[in-house]
Amino acid sequence: MARGSPSKLRVELSSPDDTCVEKSRSVRSMRCESEDTARVFLDRHLPPTRMLGMPNACGSRVIPPLSAGDIAISLGCLLRSATKISARTFVALVWAVAAEHVFAFGGECPGLGAAIFSPAHPSTSDVISVQVLSSLQVGPGPHVPPLGIYTLASVQVAPINTILINVITTPDPGNFPGFNLVASPADDWYGIIGPLPAGDYVVPTSVLKDYGGILAPLDTLCVNPVMNQLTVASQSAATVIAPVVEFYYAALDHYFITQNPQEIAALDGGVFKGWVRTGQSFLAYAPSQSDNRGRRVCRFYGSPSAGLDSHFFSASIVECLGVQNGPLGTKWLLEGDDVFEIALPNSVTGTCPASTTPVYRLWNDRSDSNHRYTTDLATKQLMISKGYVAEGYGPDAVVMCAPMQ
Repeated sequence: MARGSPSKLRVELSSPDDTCVEKSRSVRSMRCESEDTARVFLDRHLPPTRMLGMPNACGSRVIPPLSAGDIAISLGCLLRSATKISARTFVALVWAVAAEHVFAFGGECPGLGAAIFSPAHPSTSDVISVQVLSSLQVGPGPHVPPLGIYTLASVQVAPINTILINVITTPDPGNFPGFNLVASPADDWYGIIGPLPAGDYVVPTSVLKDYGGILAPLDTLCVNPVMNQLTVASQSAATVIAPVVEFYYAALDHYFITQNPQEIAALDGGVFKGWVRTGQSFLAYAPSQSDNRGRRVCRFYGSPSAGLDSHFFSASIVECLGVQNGPLGTKWLLEGDDVFEIALPNSVTGTCPASTTPVYRLWNDRSDSNHRYTTDLATKQLMISKGYVAEGYGPDAVVMCAPMQ
C-alpha cells in the first residue's frame, strides 16, 4: 500500500469524562469509539488534503495543513454525524495522509461494503443474518484470503435505529477482541442480530485492512464507511417453498434432483427413459422466491464426453465459481446459477440456521462422479456403507440446510 515512508505517529485518545482514555505509540491499541479528540504527533509538515466523501455536517471536507509537532484533531462532529465514523477510522485516515496517500472516498469500488441481510425484508419476529462484501474482487473466482490473513467482523445494534458493522482483514486476529472470525468470507454470515423493532435502520459498514497495526481502507478509491439501509416491517415478505424431488437411473446407478415442474413432469412421464422416483425429497425455496433466506444453487452437467453424464449442485459461491472457473470447468458445464434456493450451514461447525434441517451430500467416489442429496440420516449411512463419501461442513458433513414447513 505505502508509496513513501509514513510519518511517525504518537496517538492519544481522550474523552471529556475520561471514561475512555488510551495512550499508545501504536494505533493497534485503539479500541474506543466514543473519543472526542485524537492527538497525533507528526515529525514533518503536511499540506492541506482533500478527503472526498466526508460528512457535510462537519463543514469542510479538507483536512487543514498540519504542522510538525503535537496536534489535536476534534472528532466530536464526525462521531455525532450520521456516518458514525469512529476515532480509530479517522486516525487511520490521518495516518494515510502522513504516509503520502490521498484517500478519495468518493471513488468507485463496486459492491465493497455492501451489507446483505437474510431475510432481505425481515419482520419483527425474524432473526437476521448479516453478510458483507469485504474484498475487492480480482479475477473470476471467489475471494479467498491469502494464507495467514483472517477476516473479522463485528455487528452491533446501536441507539437511534443504527446497526454498526465493522470488518477487518488482519494477520493478527488476537489484536481485535470482540470481533468474530469469518472462516469463509464469501459464504459465511458475519453476524446475527434481532429480532428488531419495526422501523428503518441506517447501517454504516466499515471495511478496513490492518497495515501493521494501522487500520485503513482496502483501496484509496473506496468509500468507507458505506451507508446501507434495512427496513424491519410488522410482517415478513412472502416466500415460495417447493419440494426438490429425487430420481434414480439404474443403468448408470445415478441420482438426480430437481425442483423444476417441467423437468419433474417429463421424468414422471417417461420422456427420459429409465428414471424413476426414489420417494425422497426435501424442501427448498423456488428461484428468486426466498427473500434471501436461501442461497442461489448452481447446477452443473458433467459432459458424457468426459465420462460423466451427471449433475452437481451447490449453494456455496466458493464451490460454484471454483467449478466454473477451475480446471474442471471444461468438463462440468453450468446449466443454471439459481435452480432453487436454500440456506448454507456454518462452514466450520456445519450448524444450520434455526428452522432448517441438514441436507447431506454423498459422492460415489467413481470416475463417473455422481452425488446423492438427502435429509435422511439412515440414507446417508446406507450410502456410506456402499462406499460413498460424505461431503460437507463440520463433523456431520452438512452441505445445505432445507427449510422446515
